[in-house]
Amino acid sequence: MDDRDEPPAQRRPRTPETRAARPQSPRTDLRMLFPLYQPAQEIGDRWLTRAYAGPSPQEGRDALAHHFLKQTHELEPDPGRKRDFADAANLLDWERHDELLVLGHRYRVVRIERYVRFTKDEPDRPRPTDPAPAPSSPAPGESERSARQHDIDLTSDAETDADSTALKAELRELVPAGGPIPREVTEDALVRHMAYPDVVVLPPGFQLLMRLGGERAWRPFGSDCTTPDEAREDLRQHLAHRSRSDGEWNADTTTDERTAYGEALAEVEAKGLVDAVSVRNRHYRVARVIRIARVGFDGPETPRESDHDPYPPPAAQHLEAHEQGLLDEDDEGPPDPPGEEAKKFLLGPG
Repeated sequence: MDDRDEPPAQRRPRTPETRAARPQSPRTDLRMLFPLYQPAQEIGDRWLTRAYAGPSPQEGRDALAHHFLKQTHELEPDPGRKRDFADAANLLDWERHDELLVLGHRYRVVRIERYVRFTKDEPDRPRPTDPAPAPSSPAPGESERSARQHDIDLTSDAETDADSTALKAELRELVPAGGPIPREVTEDALVRHMAYPDVVVLPPGFQLLMRLGGERAWRPFGSDCTTPDEAREDLRQHLAHRSRSDGEWNADTTTDERTAYGEALAEVEAKGLVDAVSVRNRHYRVARVIRIARVGFDGPETPRESDHDPYPPPAAQHLEAHEQGLLDEDDEGPPDPPGEEAKKFLLGPG
């Protein structure tokens, strides 16, 4: 995951409903992280996640293609159904599509918005009341982290208490606007908020944040985590890597810096996994991430035109490298492009 900053979320004028739902607090604010993109499948009147989330629309499409291929290799015994899943995966390898119809089911790449609440410029940390993750059953070669991202209902609130109701009212009013935010991003958000007016609060995520001393900005790094302990372990591993003297990754650190990271690592390992560590002028936090999906009459929101989506599909990249002579002689060429029969998977513009 990259660590680029997203602009802060801005509010439209508050409605009476919003003012009543949440008291004003000048010391508390929501800050927007970059969104994630997660494959989901329509099952009846629900949309359930089917694979891990990626930090760009294309990575969400790649995850959906991987899900289709997994059906062909592990789960689907019927040759005809296997062929359909393989053809759908190949279509996504060549072309950008955010929604497909495969074997009577709609599959969609869903845009997941993420926010961190700050109080006095400190991020909200994991709470004792955060539910423990449900037991997962990873497929062969799949990680526990990936398996925990399956079967999340994107159309039903994970929490329904008063705080969740207030949060939903607040998030309906949030639009990225002002400052460095391009006008098209704001306009795109306003249009999408009308098309997808409902807010579904998903199970929280957890993200490592880092701030350099003297700066106000907290920068995300590492991967999106489904449990606090995953993020705490990521922090422990980061300290361990920074304390090592070998490898190019630490080429910019001095002996004193590596020693400081080693001391911080020893302290963390003595206390157990922790949510906050400072090493010299770097401050680390495990932040609790609010995750939401915006939902309309036709299901959850897909990627926006203004979303950062710089990479072409993998087969198109492979073809370009092949045509430019960048592949080794023993490298395989690109796969065959999809034929006319692949059009049966399309529901509309991709």
